[in-house]
Parts: sequence; C-alpha cells; structure tokens
Amino acid sequence: MKNNILIILALLASLSVNAQTHGDFSLEVGIPQNEFRQKRSDAAVGGKFSIYFPFQKNMPLFFGFGLGYMGFGSKTQYLHEDLNVYAGSVLIDQIPIDLRATTTNNLFHGYLALRYKFPGKVIQPYIEGQFGFNNFYTRTTIYDDTPNHMFTYNQSNNVINSSTSINSTTYNYGPEAGFIIPFGKGCSGLNVGVAYLWGGQAKYYNRDQIQYWTVSFSGSQGNWDPNNIDPETRSEEHTSELQSRFGISYAVFCLKKK
Repeated sequence: MKNNILIILALLASLSVNAQTHGDFSLEVGIPQNEFRQKRSDAAVGGKFSIYFPFQKNMPLFFGFGLGYMGFGSKTQYLHEDLNVYAGSVLIDQIPIDLRATTTNNLFHGYLALRYKFPGKVIQPYIEGQFGFNNFYTRTTIYDDTPNHMFTYNQSNNVINSSTSINSTTYNYGPEAGFIIPFGKGCSGLNVGVAYLWGGQAKYYNRDQIQYWTVSFSGSQGNWDPNNIDPETRSEEHTSELQSRFGISYAVFCLKKK
C-alpha cells in the first residue's frame, strides 16, 4: 500500500505543466453543519480573494492564502424624535431627529492552503487542504438621516457611532475540491469549488437573536447599550461549515508570457 502511494505521488509530480501564480475572486456561501446548524440554520453569503504560488515552474503544486467575508443576518431600525427648543417656557423651535440603526452579524476568515491542480486544457480539477481562522463579530452602527446630517462631524459620512457587541475568533481546517474551466487564451478560468471546514468553538449572535434588539433615545424609552446585552442570549458551539465557491481564477503574470 505504501509503495502504491509513493508511485502515485511520483506520477503526479512528474506531470509537466507551466504552473503560474494565480489569484481567485469568488462568491461564497457557507452552510452551517452539525451543532452549528442547530443554532444558525441560515446560510452566510459573501466573497473571498485568494492567491496561489507554485513551488516549481513545472509542478502543479501550489502554496496559497486567502481572506474572505460573509454576513449572516442583519436588522435595521428607524428612529424619529422631535427635539424641542425652549426659551424659558416658550417653545421657539422644533428640530426633527432621524436616525437609522443597523446591526449586522459578520464572519471574517482567512487561511493558508496547499493545492494540487491537475493539468488539462478543457478542465483542471484541483484538491487542497486548508488551515485558518474564523472571526465572528456583531456590530451596530448608528447613521444620521436628518437633513444635512447635522449630527455628524463629517458631512460626507453620516455615521454617528458604532459598537461591536461580540468578537470571537477560532480555528478552522479541512479539504476543498473543485475545478477550473480555462478561457481567454488560458489566462483566466471559471472556478467552482466546495470545502468542508471543521471549526473550533466560538461565541456569536445568530439572525433570530438580533431581531429582539431595540434601539431608543436616552430619555425616551430607555437607554440602549449593545455591550450590556444579556450574554445568555448568545450562542456558543463548534462552527463547522460547508462552503461553496463560484468565481474567476486569473494567472497573475499571464500577460508577460511571450
């Protein structure tokens, strides 16, 4: 058995191919698995960029790294209050205040990868192993929707303030398999892949949990502070995902070929 494996590896290494540095731009969808699926059944959607470097020019074995972002739930609330301006007991003006509060669940992830891409003119299958991290965070941002953005210092940016309610980082690892269909004289290709990534334990809020959050003005219906949310409402478990990717692969130095 050991000799057969060594023979297969030797044959793969001997395949002749003009291996080049290439980058991938992909849309990705993450579907929770196992215990992660019990608390977060909705899929996460986002994008990913990765780049791969060949070990040798004529060997289709690559080392790479990638970064990606996915969102998995959001809530937007619109608030209106009238600010009354008095001179003594006389109402002299009324200033409308319109705010928008957006809460988003976010997943930022990165990884290192080892990829083997099988040579081919019509289709190029590949397999790879990944090891990386997942960073889960929930962020609430308050926007000024009043005329002329009178409550923000920067008139071109209507953000008043923002706060991160939870920030939890863990590891992930697993295999990916897919294929690239070359086009454009072989410089580019359609890339389709699927990865199963085992994730470590992390704390996070899911889509349903943030729907119960409310934002109010201080003195109107109470104070709202995203850092004082009951921790019992958050989730915590292992974060395995099945991720599918669809995008474009591009040979970085293709235009320099003669």
